[in-house]
Amino acid sequence: MNSPEWNPKKPGQKVRLCRNPAKRGVTTGETKKGVHGIEVEVHQFQNQYEYHLKRDLEVYENEEIVDTLIDLDRFGLPRNLRQVLTHEKLTGHLTNFFYSMEPDSSKPELELEECRQFEAAAKFVNLPSLVKGLMIAKEEALEQTIKSTLYIWKELQARKTAQRLLIICPKNSAEEWKESIKKLFFINANILEIKEFKKKKKEEKISFSYIIKRESIQNKITEKNIQELIADLRKEISPTTESLPLLDLVIIDEADKSCIPEKGSYNNVRLLCNESHHFLLLTPPLKSKNKKEKEKEILLSLFKFIDPSASENFEKMKEVNDKIIQVLDKYLNNEPDNIKNVKKAIADAEKTINEVIESLKNKSQEIDLLNRAFKVAQEKFNKVLNHQEFQNETAVSMVNNGHACFKNNLQDGEAATTAIKESEKTLKLCLRILKEIEKEIQKPQSERVDKEKICLSGILDSILPLGKFTTFESFSCPKYLSELVRYSYEQNHYLSGDEIQRFTEDYLKEYTDTAPKYTKAALKIELDSDTKEKLALKIELDSDTKEKLKSFCRSQKPPKFIELYSKERLVTFDAQQYSSIENCDFIDINHPLSRWIFTQYQDKEPDNQSPPKPILYPLAKIKIPPYGKHKDGDYFYIIQKWEINDWRTEKCLAYKATHLDDGNDLPDDDAEKLIHFAAFEGKPCELPPIPKVKEVYEKLQTALTKSFERKKKLFCIDNNAQEFPKILGVGIINISSKN
Repeated sequence: MNSPEWNPKKPGQKVRLCRNPAKRGVTTGETKKGVHGIEVEVHQFQNQYEYHLKRDLEVYENEEIVDTLIDLDRFGLPRNLRQVLTHEKLTGHLTNFFYSMEPDSSKPELELEECRQFEAAAKFVNLPSLVKGLMIAKEEALEQTIKSTLYIWKELQARKTAQRLLIICPKNSAEEWKESIKKLFFINANILEIKEFKKKKKEEKISFSYIIKRESIQNKITEKNIQELIADLRKEISPTTESLPLLDLVIIDEADKSCIPEKGSYNNVRLLCNESHHFLLLTPPLKSKNKKEKEKEILLSLFKFIDPSASENFEKMKEVNDKIIQVLDKYLNNEPDNIKNVKKAIADAEKTINEVIESLKNKSQEIDLLNRAFKVAQEKFNKVLNHQEFQNETAVSMVNNGHACFKNNLQDGEAATTAIKESEKTLKLCLRILKEIEKEIQKPQSERVDKEKICLSGILDSILPLGKFTTFESFSCPKYLSELVRYSYEQNHYLSGDEIQRFTEDYLKEYTDTAPKYTKAALKIELDSDTKEKLALKIELDSDTKEKLKSFCRSQKPPKFIELYSKERLVTFDAQQYSSIENCDFIDINHPLSRWIFTQYQDKEPDNQSPPKPILYPLAKIKIPPYGKHKDGDYFYIIQKWEINDWRTEKCLAYKATHLDDGNDLPDDDAEKLIHFAAFEGKPCELPPIPKVKEVYEKLQTALTKSFERKKKLFCIDNNAQEFPKILGVGIINISSKN
């Protein structure tokens, strides 16, 4: 398979190792005679120059597509699969994923109470793209509420590199907020006193975390004071962010006392939320039976705060909401005789939705007639105003006022028409998903899968007319959210410290002169009178890598100050271990080192690049010991990346695998677990070429593409999205019980 005819003395040729095709470089023209034959000098990444046997190298012109690489049998190593998977997770874009989840290897699954802590994050991640706000029901213990809420902050940090956090809370809980977020999430927040803050000298920084006492922004504090505060906060951050919202997240504790128009702090809180990408309203569960009307008023006010344009149809939408939740409750009930109940709930929901759609059409027609009347009135007023003999000041003033009134009414009418059209689209999508659920429950029990149930429930839950709430007693489906969280945990839909560590080590060992060393770090915590010890990593970057990392930090201005680019540091990738080791850096998804390494990879190699940068090589051949209930033999796998952008953005990885001997496909969830295990526990495998691989590859690719088209139909309101699946990785996993 190598190329004996190429000239090793010709400089500038792209070459790669036949047995490790991800390792590539450019010939320098230098050769030497070795014990086993001619050796060729290759300029590899950065300043690396190595000699390789000519017979182990092959010349290539441009990057081949996956099909060609399969034909050439150019499969890579386990670390290539590992790099592809971890790099994709590090993008921070996967929606079926929890960046806030910290796995515990001792727990195969999460307890119900642990699942509940992630429900708000699950709801937030799956909100429609244009929604900024979410309402969350508070737990009895404030620390549990803080934990659930700050998981959303961690999601934003990973997904959108969020850096500026503001918490508005009652003065009697400000210190608890401050202590809890420091203890649980290593966030150092300052309690901001508005009057004192104005006197302080401002230091330019791109990130901050502040806590404001609710009582300090009501009564004597005017909107002008808040606007001055916003201006002062802007002075603290980089000038390049002037056109962007000042804040990434505002958390409002006891929102029912801040976000109601009658409350003294309402306008000030609204101003601060308008300056933020996202905001969260925390409120006690609204479930009072004796004060139903009062509860309805509070709900409507909070709903208006989140979505001012949608309050007009609140009653109708709440009715639809309740009917859909009944469907979800029954659909998620696993009792055998439940099909009849689900069908009845679906029929009831469909009837209500169709009635609401009809009433929205009538409302739209009424608004359309009013809009036409307003336009005619506007034209009449314009003629009067433009008449040369029209000089009476009082009359001019009256006509101007009338003209402005009609103009405002026309704008309101157009906004209402837009809102109604969006509501109609949403309700029609609800009908489409209900039909899919009806099809799903008709299948035999053996053919139904939890993944499909979670997917359909999730889409329906995301498009609930009042789906911006997680007040569990009134608006959401906790069973669905708990199942989603538990499923994600079992399927490794999180980014563990081990994954980031392997990603970091793979890069430093392969592409730099840095050699990370393990060292025992004595912990401060003592258990059973014995000082426990864990392995940490000691890193001293080589001079070239230090300079590149330093340059990256200067340009990106990350929120974390690091010393790695100046001296040796002790680091850990374990959040629990970090708080117990003195003088140690915690490397997570947001650490400058992991962000810099992420930018060093590219998914394909540009032409005429010398020397090439590290690439994410899509092919791998891996050997693993017996795993689960899978029988020995060769399995071919394929991984696709799916991206759908419509009312909600959906980005996920999809997996397929089949046994090459019997042709049986693994269930998708089992395929995903097998591939993940192989990436992190597998060893290089030197299997000879397998003739049927190309045929199986095409079969699995076709099956995944069909699944993608079905999912696209569910996620697209107008069903005209042009997205296509992208191949992320393919390969062979050999399971052998022999040593």
